Amino acid sequence: MSERPSIAARLASAARRALGALMGWATGKRSTRQVLRSALRAARFNRWGYRPISQRRLIALHSDSAALEATRHENALLRLQLAEALTLPRLPEIAQLRQQVAESQEIIAHLRRMEHFDAVVGGPSRSGMQAFINLMQDILLELPETTLASSGATTLACADQPAAEALAMLVNMNEAAQGARSFQYLLPFLSKPTPYPLAWPEGSAPLRVVDIGSQELATEGDIHAPLRAVAPVVVIGFDPFLKQEGDSAEPVEVQRPDGAVIRTYPHLIGDGGPVTFYINWFDATSSTLPTNHPVTKPFGGLDQLLETVEQRPMATRRLDDMLTDEVPIDLLKIDVQGASHVVISHAAQVLARTLVCHVEAEFTPIYAGERLFGEIDAAMRAAGFGFIDFHSLGRQRYASFEGSPRRAFHRGRTLWGDAVYLRGLDAPETLTAEELRRAALVLHSCYNKQDLAAELLGRADALAGTALQAEYLRSTT
Repeated sequence: MSERPSIAARLASAARRALGALMGWATGKRSTRQVLRSALRAARFNRWGYRPISQRRLIALHSDSAALEATRHENALLRLQLAEALTLPRLPEIAQLRQQVAESQEIIAHLRRMEHFDAVVGGPSRSGMQAFINLMQDILLELPETTLASSGATTLACADQPAAEALAMLVNMNEAAQGARSFQYLLPFLSKPTPYPLAWPEGSAPLRVVDIGSQELATEGDIHAPLRAVAPVVVIGFDPFLKQEGDSAEPVEVQRPDGAVIRTYPHLIGDGGPVTFYINWFDATSSTLPTNHPVTKPFGGLDQLLETVEQRPMATRRLDDMLTDEVPIDLLKIDVQGASHVVISHAAQVLARTLVCHVEAEFTPIYAGERLFGEIDAAMRAAGFGFIDFHSLGRQRYASFEGSPRRAFHRGRTLWGDAVYLRGLDAPETLTAEELRRAALVLHSCYNKQDLAAELLGRADALAGTALQAEYLRSTT
């Protein structure tokens, strides 16, 4: 008797057949009908013959299919509960059983949606949904006609599946040809941030956040606010606008609306020397550098916000001189309006014990004499950090377009951005398992970087023999 191929071999064979079918369809060697027939056979519809079955026949078979899958689901669930009851450590079968349970639940839910669609929706309602999905596809990918991806997304939307999942399917099916373009425009809005799913380990030191430029603004909250919901957090802030009694330089406990307390120093962080502090009409844009009006004037409203109303001589403090306790820092935020390079250049000791750094940088000199993103990025890389992403980008519209009715859809130039870095991103051997775990929590909670969080947890598992990545993936699926 010949030996039955392994599961891995069968999966590899199936993947090769699927790839061959898709390549044949893409090159015109196979028709769409042939590819769909192959898909139906792969989905085990071949029990009803090799021809695509009619809608009426599919409706008739839904109840039987759902019942069959429900039975399989119950059997898999019973086996899972039995295996877990045996408390066998890291039994490989448990993971397989969990996967079977998840797959059967998904199949049952999909059959129910299809049953609802065929019996209740169908017909004219699909044409309107198809037009909407095609419009989204045209906006994202410049493909106005109905495609396999838009047709599949329409079926899911009409079958009572959440709209976000249908549009995510549209993006995922186009990823091979379009890369990250559709993700860039759509998924950041559909992939809503969720609380970090892993419990905070008992006895772990609180997260430590340093916020340079911690002035509270009505238009935005603290970037580190989501951390408060999942872990104990200690925040140290620096705000030169903090009102003090007399000339005291002692920190003040500033309370946020949600009850959080930030231990805040009334200092400018810089190179340790005296400066002129340019206080602008919108005080959040104030800087130790003067506004570069020849650059900002064409942008109208931005130029007005940057208009200086007061010049105040002030002393600055080096970050290395302010934070001398050598306590590790999980998140460092630098928002100093054109002076980021000065702060970074005098914070080598602090950066060496920082995990995640959030730094504002300009792409054009809004402030006269400032160092731009290229130099700031080079300084961060020299300090051992790897660039992850821009958390936000400051786009401004030229004032000459203000009279156009299309003005709401155009922001002509990206002037600044908030860049996110991780120390040791490309040198994982430099971080401990604990540092990797803490960085994963910060990046998930503050920046919704779930894929990177999973990667970091996997690296932590390799060092500590834990199973955090698997637990994380189960909780975020």
